[in-house]
Amino acid sequence: MKTITLSAFAFISILISSCSNNNTPNNNSDPNVDIYVAGYIPGSSQDQAVYWKNGVTTVLNGASNSQAKSIFVNGADVYVVGDNNNHNDAIFWKNNNIIPLTGTTSVTQYKSVFVSGNDVFVASDEAGGALAKYWKNGTPIYLTNSTTFASTYSIYVTPTSDVYISGLRVAGPQLKNVAMYWKNNIPVILTDSVNGASAHAIFVNGTDVYVAGFEYNGTNYIGKYWKNGQVFTLTDGTQNARISSIWFANGNVYVGGAESVGSSGVIYIAKYWKNGQAIVIGNGANQPSEVLSMFVEGNDVYACGYDGSNAVYWKNGVETIIGSGVGKSIYVVRN
Repeated sequence: MKTITLSAFAFISILISSCSNNNTPNNNSDPNVDIYVAGYIPGSSQDQAVYWKNGVTTVLNGASNSQAKSIFVNGADVYVVGDNNNHNDAIFWKNNNIIPLTGTTSVTQYKSVFVSGNDVFVASDEAGGALAKYWKNGTPIYLTNSTTFASTYSIYVTPTSDVYISGLRVAGPQLKNVAMYWKNNIPVILTDSVNGASAHAIFVNGTDVYVAGFEYNGTNYIGKYWKNGQVFTLTDGTQNARISSIWFANGNVYVGGAESVGSSGVIYIAKYWKNGQAIVIGNGANQPSEVLSMFVEGNDVYACGYDGSNAVYWKNGVETIIGSGVGKSIYVVRN
């Protein structure tokens, strides 16, 4: 697989020409799009939340031991959510300014951000994951109460203002996680409570609802996606699968994640599935990698994640190394 790295000359040139905190070069070879990746750079004792625009780093303000988890771009505005203070506090930035959200009474994690028109939606958990909720323009809306453990992962808002959120909740006598989503606060259950499952991503196209996640088979986690509740299996269960993202475009369903290799099951290789067919994009079994987010723009398929110790993005399977760190969310804008 082809990998793009950044030349030392290009890196030095950007450092000389820039007087801001942006300290990595433009590594986007397509002048017609801007590629945003949110994530973090690991330090010796603390992580630092950042986002990259075409490889140029923006360190997010007011964050300590922090990670950026989701990014959305609307016109000239860049929205990012993540966590702070060793995952004990949630943090929300608009154009690198911290925006406080009301109604937080205990530890909250912001999971996903989506902008529709003038409305800003943030999916989150409260009380260490016991309460699932989201905010609309700073107003909290609870999806569950304190009697049920639940968690959100991804949010999607349609042009008709329907709000979809994927996640899980604990159910059944054995208290197993069930994969589910909420539509306008109404829960839709995708799995039973026999084996643990989780829904990590959601995408809506017209009347079709696509949800991606995984379900335990007693030995390993199986990658799956659901279209309008009908399940499609992505992996055979002989290895563990991790599923992070889903996208529908041009009649195709794309699901991002990774699958373990070898007998140990601890090293994962980045891949995505196109209409159920796996496409491996990680560099090999000796270096862990994972797709953590996907985005389709036109005919181009983008993904971001990590490969070894580097934050990376892929365009049509070609890897570009951004720098040290992890890319957790990608957003592509056509100029």
